[in-house]
Amino acid sequence: MGLKSGPEGAKAVFKEKFATSFQDFRTLAQVRECVGVARVQTLVVVDGNVLVMQIPKTVTTFQGYVEVVSTILHGAIQAGEHVVVVFDEPENLTRAKQEEQAKRDARREPQTPLCSDDVARPCPTDDSYDREELEASTTNVNLMVKNHRKTRPRLYDALFVAVLEHFRNTFAGQECAWSLTFDGVDKRGMDRPVDAPRVLGLLSSHPDVWEPILTRETPIGEGDLKLTDVCHRVHKARETHPESKLAEVRLNMLSTIDTDSFMIELIAQARRETRKDTSNNELTLLCLREPSRKRKNDADSTPAHYTCVDMEAFYGNIMTYMFGSQHLKPEIEARKPLVALLLSASIALCGCDFVEL
Repeated sequence: MGLKSGPEGAKAVFKEKFATSFQDFRTLAQVRECVGVARVQTLVVVDGNVLVMQIPKTVTTFQGYVEVVSTILHGAIQAGEHVVVVFDEPENLTRAKQEEQAKRDARREPQTPLCSDDVARPCPTDDSYDREELEASTTNVNLMVKNHRKTRPRLYDALFVAVLEHFRNTFAGQECAWSLTFDGVDKRGMDRPVDAPRVLGLLSSHPDVWEPILTRETPIGEGDLKLTDVCHRVHKARETHPESKLAEVRLNMLSTIDTDSFMIELIAQARRETRKDTSNNELTLLCLREPSRKRKNDADSTPAHYTCVDMEAFYGNIMTYMFGSQHLKPEIEARKPLVALLLSASIALCGCDFVEL
């Protein structure tokens, strides 16, 4: 949902005061190479809602969506052997998120053309559509994504079933090691009957590995919170199953655009810093996708890239700023997690949907 933006927003202030924590890269693979770890040591967690919403409006067909999403996720697979895409769970969202979504929907709905009954509709407006209508070249999938929230669950399920099948076909017979998991979709895709409730769970190329790790007793509604939850669960799996391939993971890359993640990951880093054996911690990088920006003067234009935040350095810089020193007595050192919470609450008060509601 995002924190306050603009020149005085959280992101701008962080970049100004803690510049040594930030660095820009064109691709996620370049990020990993800069850190100096192998693909097998890298976990990439992608915000699936952001992934779908960033597809340009010029892409209107279902097949076009499959191709663009596959291209983006191929970049993630090049960066890390293990890729997990996480989604919001509408049934488990907070009231604040639900109200913010309702405001967005009210703004977007007028963009869909109104048609009489004798004219084919440009896209479905609810959940009652079939595979033939979804895959028709005349169906505007972009309108379904941007304007009609009720159509999205079935669309997302079908889309990511198709994307996973694309990668299975692409890598068939190749030696490239990879795993791709979608956390928060119904793996039946378009095979779910129209009158059947959606059953959220995992869709994975390696369900035997990921289902034990990502099956939760208590659901997490927010995709933002899932980003860090996946990393935490992989860390626990490393400790309990040292023979697993996941035991090799040393780098977490979290791909999103939501600035909420600054504070979510700051608190998560505080938890990591209080582990008994911090030498076994993974390095976590928050990778914020930045769109290309064109200006009249080409020299002022910037290509699409990732603004990456080293959360260990970011946490250290913030604590030095808050306490005024890197050298603290043990009893003061113990207050750092509380300071992370205090700062997060303070920044939320500067502008955040939860506070305004």
